[in-house]
Amino acid sequence: MQNADSVRGRSRMASLTKQGNLYYIEFYNASKRPKRKRVPLRVRTKREAEKLRHKLEYEYAAGVYDPWRPVHPATEAIEPEAPPPFETVTDAAEAFFETRAHRTASTRRTYHDIIGRFAAFLPNGCRVAEVTATYIEGWLDSTPTGDVTRRTYTKHLSTFFRYCVDQGVIAADPTCDVRLRRVPRRFPKALSEEEVIRLITTIEAGPASIRWLRDIVIVTVNTGLRRAEAVNLRWRAVDIDNRVLTVACDEGFQTKSGTERKVPLAPPALLVLERLQRQSVGIASSGEAVFQHSRGGVNPDYLSQRFALYARKAEINEVGFHGLRHTAITRLIERGVPLPIVQRFAGHADIATTMRYCSIADDIYAERIRSAFEAR
Repeated sequence: MQNADSVRGRSRMASLTKQGNLYYIEFYNASKRPKRKRVPLRVRTKREAEKLRHKLEYEYAAGVYDPWRPVHPATEAIEPEAPPPFETVTDAAEAFFETRAHRTASTRRTYHDIIGRFAAFLPNGCRVAEVTATYIEGWLDSTPTGDVTRRTYTKHLSTFFRYCVDQGVIAADPTCDVRLRRVPRRFPKALSEEEVIRLITTIEAGPASIRWLRDIVIVTVNTGLRRAEAVNLRWRAVDIDNRVLTVACDEGFQTKSGTERKVPLAPPALLVLERLQRQSVGIASSGEAVFQHSRGGVNPDYLSQRFALYARKAEINEVGFHGLRHTAITRLIERGVPLPIVQRFAGHADIATTMRYCSIADDIYAERIRSAFEAR
């Protein structure tokens, strides 16, 4: 047996997780199979969980406890584990949908569609714990989809099953074992400066009734707003004096992350908003939508349709309205703005998402590499 000093040197080798109302301890050992082992502590307070963690970590480091073996006696006398909040896939789906109430209507529809169809494929009354990768692969095979769509469906199902893991209903996400063919990574399409100018010029050459589209394009390509954020932007969220707009949850609208962010206004976007504010005397400080056409507020789907039409007229292919957001983020990356700042600007919860959205142009990439080495 090892001495106490060597054991203390190897402390904090496990982590605590909480599922539902109960705590678990998770050990990691690359030489074991599986590499991670989760042990239920069957306690509800963090203080009790921390005491058990210190005890089990010490005994594991000393070699008297192996979490990959049957449950340690120290955890057997604790009160029995509470029943899970739900058992069937149908009940779990309903609970999951409630947690996504803050998402946009389109995101909620996507979750309802994918998870709902998957639940309908399963045997009636199927329990979450009974779902395996084989079930998921069977459903994917029954749905005529390509490799990219199969991967998208699996990603959404994974979000659902990770919620079930967090609730203590299952121990692991079954989508981890789903076999998917590799899909070549494609960077999001971003417009060049010349393409942005050509698109705006093409819209301006159209009828006066479509000028609202030009305004949305200019503001979006300089603020990185999502489609829903742009059409739901209200004057009360625009601060012309301080040159900033606020993207936040509002009546009838929820941000994708459910959080608020402030976006500084670059000169092109500020000029458009100043002009629209002058034209909107009497409503610019109210809850009216910033972008409007002759019939009022802009419908998101109508916006996408009009954008697609004028993008084709401008001979800009394979880009949707969301490409304007990609363009804004890519511009910041190419101009040397640090990633954490770009992440805040974009409202990404994970910086990995920011990096995925940004493809650096080859000429910028080559120039930065050469200048970095020349500076030595």
